[in-house]
Amino acid sequence: MEPWAWILVGVLGTGGIIYLLFVRTFNCLQCGAKMKIMNIDKCPTCKTYHIKKKNQIALVEKGTIEEGHHFAVRYAELTPDPALWIWPDECCICGALPEKYEELRLNLGQAQMAGLMTRVTFWNVPVPYCKSHKFGVRWNSDPSMNEPDDGRINGIALCFNSFDYMLHFKTLNSLR
Repeated sequence: MEPWAWILVGVLGTGGIIYLLFVRTFNCLQCGAKMKIMNIDKCPTCKTYHIKKKNQIALVEKGTIEEGHHFAVRYAELTPDPALWIWPDECCICGALPEKYEELRLNLGQAQMAGLMTRVTFWNVPVPYCKSHKFGVRWNSDPSMNEPDDGRINGIALCFNSFDYMLHFKTLNSLR
């Protein structure tokens, strides 16, 4: 076997072992649908967030703040113009009164064959923070966010550390 083939087998084997050790299948506690969960994941059927703790799952509770931007709002759900998005006027992590606004750079592009970008649009969106926090919202391009094409860009999302802030953001922007 070629050396590159051994490397490929090693990488795929390691990925498979990690998957088997950390990703489990559970039934959604809200609707009963089967779902795979590693740490925090959303049911693909009812969109309820679950958290895994010691091989048990629970519904994510209000007040949950997690490193890693687990709580997502798909771009396809939002008004396409970020200037029209309504942000809760509170720290996007802890809910305190904001003392600063940090720019979150959003970019969208349409790819063409050979990987050339035909159009790229950039926005700088002010995100509210208290004096103690930063990096509570991330613009994420994640293939796992893809859902059936609805004519808008899929696989791109605003991802939040705070479950409550994500819920408040969705409410202000009339999202379910």
